[in-house]
Amino acid sequence: MTVPRSRLSRQSKQAKQLRLTDTYDVLGQSSNSGLDTAEWEHVPGRSSEVSTAQVQLMRVKVRVEGTTLLVPIPHDLSADRTVSWLKEEASRRHYVLDGRRPVLSHLTKEGAALGDDDVVTDLVSDGDELVAVLQCWDLPPLAERYKQACEALKSTCYGNVRSIMQEASISQSLHLAQLSLRAQRIRPVFSALQGQCNLKVLDVSGNGIGDEGCSTLVKCLSSLENLHSLNLSENGITHKGVQYVADALGTGTGAMQLNMLQMLDLSFNSLSDSCSKFLSVVVASAANLMYLKLRSCSLTVRFFAEANSSISDTLRGLKNLQEVDMSWNALLDVGVESLLECLQSELVTKLDLSCTAPITSRAPLLCRHVSQFASRTNSALVELNLASCHLDGRCIEELIPCCMQLQSLRLSNNSELRAAGVSVVLRGAAAGGRLQSLDVTDCGIDGSETDVHLSLRNLLQGRTLRELRVSGTNLDALQEIWRSEWQDRTVCRVEPGQRLYLAVRETPV
Repeated sequence: MTVPRSRLSRQSKQAKQLRLTDTYDVLGQSSNSGLDTAEWEHVPGRSSEVSTAQVQLMRVKVRVEGTTLLVPIPHDLSADRTVSWLKEEASRRHYVLDGRRPVLSHLTKEGAALGDDDVVTDLVSDGDELVAVLQCWDLPPLAERYKQACEALKSTCYGNVRSIMQEASISQSLHLAQLSLRAQRIRPVFSALQGQCNLKVLDVSGNGIGDEGCSTLVKCLSSLENLHSLNLSENGITHKGVQYVADALGTGTGAMQLNMLQMLDLSFNSLSDSCSKFLSVVVASAANLMYLKLRSCSLTVRFFAEANSSISDTLRGLKNLQEVDMSWNALLDVGVESLLECLQSELVTKLDLSCTAPITSRAPLLCRHVSQFASRTNSALVELNLASCHLDGRCIEELIPCCMQLQSLRLSNNSELRAAGVSVVLRGAAAGGRLQSLDVTDCGIDGSETDVHLSLRNLLQGRTLRELRVSGTNLDALQEIWRSEWQDRTVCRVEPGQRLYLAVRETPV
């Protein structure tokens, strides 16, 4: 007898339901079959499924620097899992995640150190967070990490860059200036630098890394804890690039610090006045900064007056700042005054304000502010650059106090100074007896002027001036005056453009 197709279909569905019910029971979530758990354990082919399902996990969080790792510990293996094992497992997972393998000194829970031989489950509960204390990073050689980073990022690995990075592992200084390493090409470099805590000098100037490159730099900056010098000049960076760095550093409690940084160079980047509040954050993180270079950064007098910016207070707080370069920024006399009010006169030894007064009428006030700064009690200023500041004879009278205490003075490209103004400078330097180097090229000098001759002879009698750069007409007389004083120790070099360089040898020829 033929069984109807509809009955076969119903029997098939019932069989499937039975099999599904049996499986559901094995997992211990239903029991329509009437068998208890112990009986099911003896069902052929079912024991492994039961064991797997019944195994539970304990999960422990381990925080390594800024990364939190979740480490599972099966209960059936928990008796064998010591704190030492947990350290190694956290280190392994961090390497897989970040590419850097940390060497962990010990783990702590709520500030208390855990012993390496202790069983994890005796001290830690499910979901607890432990803090790892970093001893150092177990890293491959820097050149090898660069190669690996290039492979991971599918970027070209440049042989010259790899060689330079290999040398940097020994010298602790990485110089990659002017190599056309744009944002994508610099990425593997910054990736490889993560954890290179012994690096002291990083120079990537002239590569055009742009704001995008800055966003990559911040990923390794926190691990360069011994970085002394950072040169980012000529890179097409705007205020957005500075903002990337500022955001990574953060503010307030727990903010990342660049405590070892002594030199920061952002010159020849169009930062504009909009960078003020972001630069304030960056500089504030470098409490030991000694050299700040912002040459030709499209800054104006508004740089110190930007809303929500504390750059003035930040500069006042720098207790080690010795050299400041704000040249080729249209600060005018008002901006220069604001700058000098922020600086500690007893600390600053070198000041470059060349081409900060592009308007002739503002030059006298600029000179007055500089002179007042140099005349403060215990002033440490010894090097001053006021080239291309539209100075004339009236301005130079304001600078006499500076001339008396400076060791180096650059006044080049102030064509209205002329012989009369230069004579005033020479007389002031003679009165102070400290000036060692003077640059008055392109100042409209006629070397035949008697006043210049007398002032130079008077200054040379103190035998402090060792270097003079001058240009103009009838310079033979100045050369003879120099030779008559220093005789066979004279260094004389005539350069193109009617320029004369005079100096002194340490020993006679």
